[in-house]
Amino acid sequence: EGLRLGTGAAVMDPAQFSQFETCCHAFYNPTSEEQRKTSHDTLLPLVQNPSSISLFQFAIANSKQATTLLFAANGLTKLLTNHWVSVADTQKDEMKTFLLNLLYTNGPELLPAAKYSVSAIVRLYCRLVKLCWLEGPKHQNVTDHVSKFLQGSQHHFSIGFEIYSELTADMQPTQGPSLTRYRRTALSFRDNSLPHIFQVGMQMLQRMNSKQLSFGSPDADGLMLKQVLKLIYTALNFDFMGTIPDDTTEEQG
Repeated sequence: EGLRLGTGAAVMDPAQFSQFETCCHAFYNPTSEEQRKTSHDTLLPLVQNPSSISLFQFAIANSKQATTLLFAANGLTKLLTNHWVSVADTQKDEMKTFLLNLLYTNGPELLPAAKYSVSAIVRLYCRLVKLCWLEGPKHQNVTDHVSKFLQGSQHHFSIGFEIYSELTADMQPTQGPSLTRYRRTALSFRDNSLPHIFQVGMQMLQRMNSKQLSFGSPDADGLMLKQVLKLIYTALNFDFMGTIPDDTTEEQG
């Protein structure tokens, strides 16, 4: 039995779920033009329909297939971004908690064989954090949640640093209909979490440079060092000035 997301999750019967997984595999790995068209015609409408949110939740909770996890996570990210106001508060909390637990429990096993699926789930989690950020202090304690990843295995470390890098990148304010909201979110994130995230990256770099921390092999150390440097670069590249409202600049959207 797969992980369950809670009472709000839609339930597909085994035959429907198997068909959904087959379509997801064909979507990314079609063996013919007909198969590609069929999978696109079946799946793409789901990404436009907010009622698919619970379906994608169920798929992430119950599938072990990398392509299913990838499509469901990407689809859910898009739907939540576009239909955030229609998502219940309890559902928001439920999804964040579930995704964090999923990444901690199943992420290390998925990472070696399906890194792109783990990355899609990380992006989904980070987008949830971003969208929830201004809804109260309890949604801003991301560093407390990620800290447990940095006390685990090499794969936990890797996922934890990917969360920090992706969140820092996603918090960059962008032009669009929600510019003002995202700018306020970025300002709060810059002041409350970014210094700690940068400090974690620098401390990890110092520990690795002084050989106080190793992940078992030169290759593993090299991969981890690359992630640490990516986090530091992303933090330093944060658009600090862009988070400050400028009334003299005409905002688009």
